[in-house]
Amino acid sequence: MPKPEIFFSYGWGDANELGVSREKFVNDLYDSLAKASYPMVRDKPDLEYKGLIKGFMERLGKAAIIIVVVSDKYLKSPNCMFELLEIYKRSNSDPGEMREKIFPVLLEDATIAKDAGVSAYTSYWETKQTELEEEMKKGLSNRAEIAGSLEAYRDIATNNTKLLRILAGMNTLNAAQLAANDFQLIKQYIDQRTAALKDSKPRTVYNEILTRGLLEAMAMYNKDAAAFVQDAAGNYPAWEKDIATSADAQLIISSSFPGSLGAQFSRLWAIGQLNESNPPPDPASIQASYLKNSFHLAKMTLQLLCFAFISRLWDYKNVQNVAIPDNELNIIRSFFERKAISGTDKYMSLLQALVSVFGAFPAEAPFTEFADLQVATLPGSGLVNAVKKLQTIEEDSRTDVSFAACLDAEKELAAIFAPLGFLSGYKMVSIKEISYYALRNMVPHYLHNYTELGLDRNQQVNIDRINYLEIPGNTDAIFLFKLDYWKGTNLFPFMINFSGLNLQGSPTLYFYSKIGFGGNSLEYYSWEDNTSKNIAATSMDSAKYSSQPIMDQEGIKSLKRNIVLWQFEEAKRSILGTQPGTLLNTA
Repeated sequence: MPKPEIFFSYGWGDANELGVSREKFVNDLYDSLAKASYPMVRDKPDLEYKGLIKGFMERLGKAAIIIVVVSDKYLKSPNCMFELLEIYKRSNSDPGEMREKIFPVLLEDATIAKDAGVSAYTSYWETKQTELEEEMKKGLSNRAEIAGSLEAYRDIATNNTKLLRILAGMNTLNAAQLAANDFQLIKQYIDQRTAALKDSKPRTVYNEILTRGLLEAMAMYNKDAAAFVQDAAGNYPAWEKDIATSADAQLIISSSFPGSLGAQFSRLWAIGQLNESNPPPDPASIQASYLKNSFHLAKMTLQLLCFAFISRLWDYKNVQNVAIPDNELNIIRSFFERKAISGTDKYMSLLQALVSVFGAFPAEAPFTEFADLQVATLPGSGLVNAVKKLQTIEEDSRTDVSFAACLDAEKELAAIFAPLGFLSGYKMVSIKEISYYALRNMVPHYLHNYTELGLDRNQQVNIDRINYLEIPGNTDAIFLFKLDYWKGTNLFPFMINFSGLNLQGSPTLYFYSKIGFGGNSLEYYSWEDNTSKNIAATSMDSAKYSSQPIMDQEGIKSLKRNIVLWQFEEAKRSILGTQPGTLLNTA
């Protein structure tokens, strides 16, 4: 096993330094280690011309040995604090694991030994965050650049106190003491760490990063998640590593996210239980399954967001004539006319286009958290970058289904959901039937027969319910909503209950995928059982049904299939301003 590379994280020197020079200390240590043939990586000599600084920071975060030279400048530098945050995240957000890989050097102007000093630096980053939020509201031309910085500043401000307490709590010496005897103490630590790494075995534990990341992302929007995070963190900082505690957290996640998302999370939890303590017959097959389900979860989440925006745009265009810029219009057109299955990156582009369109009328957006989603979907954001990285992992998974690939996928999945925790505050229902219902001496109402989609706390799936309302509602609707489903966003026909179309029992949700072969049908995909369905126009005897209700089941099924196509064409016509298409030409 080759010796692990030693990374340096520090604030570059400047002309106004007081006390021991940051740059001199790093230079002297670097030279001493180089003479002793230690492998090292440092930004100035090792970052290529026009090298990606952020990529270098992320690489540093994954390192096993990192010398962190902490100064006042370091603690106020966005780049340095991003490096420190990456180290924490790449340590599975585990303070203990982070302490094992870092060797902090506290310079005299870094006042974090006492709580007052830690609070001062936290206030500094909170102020910086507020200043950028005010800049965002001005709508300046560099809005995308500001948004990228704002996301980083928010992350730093949120985690600053935790990070500084990790540093302050470690037993450190001053720079002069560490430099004594040609940095012998640091070399001794490096040798001990190298030996420990050589003897250690990689942990094949799934979902710890994802579980913690999701709960923390949900906490702002979900009271159960907020209460859990507060209680668990107060009693057990590394709660995600405790099997029973983590299982409770995973139950909150699965039962909070709407529809098929909750079920998909449950699949990941189940796969992750087959680890070192319960080894599967074929680890490679488990790893391949974990990767596949991670990719599915990311894609279906972006699809759900896109369907919600397109559905709401359709409704709004019917009452308000709005102009859609050509670039965004072309991206939306490709959604309606695609002949091949799109990758996750295409749905990310579609979501960005839709969010951009709704920027002109944000009050009509399907999510009350629209402003947060605007920031999250700007170019260079954590969400956009994570989608790109996950797509790369998916492409590489044709040849690499290692546990390391699973861990990378899990980390990117956690990054994707970091700004999407608000989805845990939404629910979904599928309308099965709506009947006119009148009781004696009472105002007539409608009886809604519907299914709550997803899991509840008792792990019951897709629970049937009825509701007695004054409004008729939409037949075959699938509503995404926060409080009252009849006020939510109707995702039909982009999401359909195929069992409902066939007058069968338990709901089976299918997502619109592409135009069928020949252009006269629609292809839908189920994330629940990985099957595809084709919805084609059916011939109906207009003479038979012209003056009487359709009573036979085959006639009702034919009508329901045709309605899917009619509605899809109507949405396309309304949003794109096109003439009726050819989906029903064969009917």
